[in-house]
Amino acid sequence: MNPNDLLSISHFAELTGVSRSTLIYYDEAGVFHPVERGENGYRYYSPQQFIIVNLVRVLSDLQVPLKQIEAIKDCRTPESIFDLLTEQHDVLEEKIKWLKSSQGVIDTLRELIRQGLDADETRISIERRKSRKIVFGPKTDFGDDDHFYNAFIESCAYFKEHNWSLSYPIAGWFESLDSFLATPSEPDKFISLNPAGDKKTLGGLHVIGYTRGYYGVTNDIPKLMTAYLKKHKLIPRGPVYKIYLQDEVSVVDPDNYLLETSIPVEDTDAARRLLKSKK
Repeated sequence: MNPNDLLSISHFAELTGVSRSTLIYYDEAGVFHPVERGENGYRYYSPQQFIIVNLVRVLSDLQVPLKQIEAIKDCRTPESIFDLLTEQHDVLEEKIKWLKSSQGVIDTLRELIRQGLDADETRISIERRKSRKIVFGPKTDFGDDDHFYNAFIESCAYFKEHNWSLSYPIAGWFESLDSFLATPSEPDKFISLNPAGDKKTLGGLHVIGYTRGYYGVTNDIPKLMTAYLKKHKLIPRGPVYKIYLQDEVSVVDPDNYLLETSIPVEDTDAARRLLKSKK
């Protein structure tokens, strides 16, 4: 091919692998122009432009802004391109972190919503649960006004201050069954279900109960779960968890939010027989 040949935009696109629409976009953005425009307005390119369009494509594919490409393409040096690539590496690292965090939020929300769709809300049951990573908020202080939101907002501020994403669901944590039964609407701490957390929920056998209602509403779940524990001679251990499987993210009516209350129990013969009888 003669270096002085003029190539139509379609031919140039075919040879370079850069689409016709992208070449038009580069031209209109001012970063890469055709060598000539015909009287009919058609764009024509030179084979010598293969080099510069490849530079533009490589940097553009790396998400370097076109204005930066335009500014550097005619005065580039190995040093300047090295610095540009280093800068873009850091930009992409931040984007990767954000994408991974977003994927984590999606996976967590999908898991909870799916759990809610599969839940049998009509009865208390026993299940074997895996441990999940969490982030602890500060010890709650509901004060004399018994206002749920004051303590909740303080916990959210804590998570934000410590750079924990508020996009993850926030659940209730009670130090013990006694603490839960004493104030079932007032958790000792709020926890974030962030899988990057440095703490874990208890795995193993859990007694599970469901109810629907706005935040802080437990209905008769404490009574029903206590009766279940006594009936089957189950021994509670450790904290109690209150997790909203379906909240404002997936439900319009706040009175229809789906709450799961989970009480870890000792892995006794009675508990294992009860679990086996479910199958």
